[in-house]
Amino acid sequence: MKYFEETIIILGVFTISKAVVIYYSLEQETKTLAEMISDASNIEIKELVPIEPEDRRDCKTYFWKGKKYDLANNPKLEDLEISIDDYDLIFIGTPIWELTYSPPVKSFFNDYEVKNKKIAVFYTHEGEKGDFLEKFKDLIGENELVAYIDFYDPLNSNLESVEEEICKWADVVMKKELG
Repeated sequence: MKYFEETIIILGVFTISKAVVIYYSLEQETKTLAEMISDASNIEIKELVPIEPEDRRDCKTYFWKGKKYDLANNPKLEDLEISIDDYDLIFIGTPIWELTYSPPVKSFFNDYEVKNKKIAVFYTHEGEKGDFLEKFKDLIGENELVAYIDFYDPLNSNLESVEEEICKWADVVMKKELG
């Protein structure tokens, strides 16, 4: 009987930096930008999909396109089926509602353990931004906000220009943050 000795040579230890695009979009605006980033950067994309919340009449609500949205609530989300720990950089996309981020984005940060991450936020709006960035910085806590970009009514703008701008922005963020 022959015995073989296995030799394992470790050449080095390294980690692969990864990025993901996570977004919420009521209409197609934020979704379109998220897809542009994902396609251009060849990174995974995940949509925040709320599970229908219960009717709460005592909360502040937001009416848009004939639908009612509860801004005070943290809607339950469908599982993203990813581990946030696998990512170093998270691109977050959100529309601005009532001068703040959408409730599903709030739920994401409340429901998932998002710690020690680099965050790049892109947001869409059809009006004032107010103090959105300050509110968003509060939401992300000790995570690092590394970049942000906003788009006013992007689908009613020159879409080719919008795509060029967001893809260039994402490329700069990826190179700077992930090398």
